[in-house]
Amino acid sequence: MTRALHVVVVTAVLTLTTLHLDAASSPFSGHAWVSRGPSDLSGVVNAFVFDPDDANRYLAATAGGIWASGDAGATWSLAAFDGLNVSCLERDPVHHDVLYAGGYVSPRGLFRSDDRGATWTLLPATAGWQVFSVAVSADGSRVLVARLSGIELSRDGGATWQHYIVDNTTYFTKVRFHPSDPLRAVAAVGTSSGHVGGLVTKDGGETWTSTGGLDAEIDGLALEYVPGSTSIVAYATRTGTLDEKLLRSDDDGASFTLLGTTPTYGYTLRVAALLVAPRDVIVTGAIVLGRSLDGGRTSEAAYGADGLNQEPHADVHGVAADPAFDGTTNRRVFVWGDGGIYRTDDITAPHIAWQHLTMGLVNAQIYAFDIHRSGRVAFGMQDTGLGVLEIGETTAEHLGDGDVFRIAFDPLDDRAYFVSIFGFGATPGAVVTKWPPQTIFADSRRSGTDPFYAAWTIDPNESSRMFIGSSQLLRLDGIQSALPRKITTVRTYSGEIAMAAIAVQPGDSNVVYTGDSTRELYRTRNALADAPEWTRVAQFDRSLGPLVKVVVDADDPKTLYVLLTKSLQVSRDGGATWKDATATAPVAWRNGIGGGGLLDFARHPRRADYWFVGGSSGLYGTADGGATWVQADGIAGSARIPQLQFAPGTSTLWASVWSRGLWSIDIPSPPRRRSVLPR
Repeated sequence: MTRALHVVVVTAVLTLTTLHLDAASSPFSGHAWVSRGPSDLSGVVNAFVFDPDDANRYLAATAGGIWASGDAGATWSLAAFDGLNVSCLERDPVHHDVLYAGGYVSPRGLFRSDDRGATWTLLPATAGWQVFSVAVSADGSRVLVARLSGIELSRDGGATWQHYIVDNTTYFTKVRFHPSDPLRAVAAVGTSSGHVGGLVTKDGGETWTSTGGLDAEIDGLALEYVPGSTSIVAYATRTGTLDEKLLRSDDDGASFTLLGTTPTYGYTLRVAALLVAPRDVIVTGAIVLGRSLDGGRTSEAAYGADGLNQEPHADVHGVAADPAFDGTTNRRVFVWGDGGIYRTDDITAPHIAWQHLTMGLVNAQIYAFDIHRSGRVAFGMQDTGLGVLEIGETTAEHLGDGDVFRIAFDPLDDRAYFVSIFGFGATPGAVVTKWPPQTIFADSRRSGTDPFYAAWTIDPNESSRMFIGSSQLLRLDGIQSALPRKITTVRTYSGEIAMAAIAVQPGDSNVVYTGDSTRELYRTRNALADAPEWTRVAQFDRSLGPLVKVVVDADDPKTLYVLLTKSLQVSRDGGATWKDATATAPVAWRNGIGGGGLLDFARHPRRADYWFVGGSSGLYGTADGGATWVQADGIAGSARIPQLQFAPGTSTLWASVWSRGLWSIDIPSPPRRRSVLPR
């Protein structure tokens, strides 16, 4: 640890020489990150491949890296691309050591492995490509890549490429080679209009023609060849309609005829999944998983159930048959998507039994979490709902599905939670639920920074009080009761202005700050009155991005922190003046991947100058009140960090690391400065 030596001379009755040692410049120095799980609740899986030489070995591409299993999915371990969103994965069907993996956000480009996924190399010609899908021909001689603005063909293992483009707004969701004919392939094509069409090639990708007979307003499309044939089956979906269809072409895609309809949710995704297997077995997946046992003429839902949770989880990204599938002695099928990987040993059974293959697959996409003083941790996930970690455990209890955007323990009951959730019949907007699901507040207006939940906070000085804001700011008293005993409107908004953040001053519940969608900060000093008076404290510039969070310093109520997506603003005088505390931080981090910017802020509970900011491009910290910023090491340094929190009564910082679950790091206070009197 490097320490700087300073000499300060102070003159009073006598002269003292004060010698002290500064803290290290990085608040992360000397400390290691610890994975906290959940190790049994999976997040998004984008692709899944078998090993032809080992029936027990699988690889899975996730939004948090590539994972490997050597025991048929019973357990998983990280193999490559830690924390990175790998969109596709494919094995060369002839040269089994060779695999290709691609990404369209981080990483970008196409990567190749020649050792079964142990190591990976970016193919130089693909640097910067936004890769959605990759396919390898049956003889291993050709590689097709679907990327933004085109299809790419390589005949030399990815060294050089031939480009095929439709127009400048085209992206390609999926390319698939025929299982035995290396010259035939199909592609699902998406455009900026949001609709999807099909392309077919019969010369290995040299030329492409559009399919005929498909609806012009398709939103999701999957194309697959019928085993042992050149016929093509299409699975087409449309958002907002009860219209999901299976169609078949027997003329290389020139025309399609309707086979039948499939189970539908009335809303679909651009990612549609399709399996066409022997003996007329067809499995479809978008939001609803369906199956047909008669070649598509009739279909039904293919779900099992586990309490409140649908299995397989909604939002299917892919489906595949076991390599030995024959429809009689082997009827095993795999499904993957937002909820991880599932397997059934009999897709034809009257009541399908699904097994969730998640143990060790630490890739949960956690929006929010809360740590109770007892040590229990509750967390909310993208689409897969609410989970709870018992003290010291990494396996979690899964309480139900849905998008949980915010969560807080009931201060009086560590078995009850307040959540903002989209699911279980909840609609986007200002909905706050006490779990088990019991809506205590709902407003169709949405918050200023997120389209799905309201800004809300539990009063740190009074456990039975909550402030909720959307189109108005409400004070709810008695939040532990089935219905709040009293609801008071303490502020209203006009037009499209909506609440973005709320902060209650520790020690004084009358002092409340609100930040809104116009980046204005307001304060009241009589929040407990029936009609509080509000004063505008600050108006932040549009260039700083939307307002995200407001914090009143726990030790000094005159110190305020306002986090916007491109800046942390700090005031030491109650809002009279402001300083951009992140001015010295890297611009690329402040802007973030895709413009996501800064997402959350936390102050060390024992060091007022130790600050931490999580963003869409990683976590940074400062040990000197913002004079210098240091990137966290390990997974937290580059991954998306939606939320930060110090565990109550400790110096342990927890972070939700997108697609890699929860992590923590101990950041103890440095030794006290030593004053030495001269001899």
